[in-house]
Amino acid sequence: MPELRTWLTGLGLVESPRWHDGRLYFSDWTAHEVIALDLDGKHEVEVPGAAWR
Repeated sequence: MPELRTWLTGLGLVESPRWHDGRLYFSDWTAHEVIALDLDGKHEVEVPGAAWR
């Protein structure tokens, strides 16, 4: 069985995961952000909260 890892903490309401080009994209509705996470655990905010408001 593969080792279980936690890649990110401190997120709010996370939903709508999508896999695209080797990265997992998902929304954090609490922060109003879209985040991308790669297989190395690196993440970046693709759409910042201010863009949604």
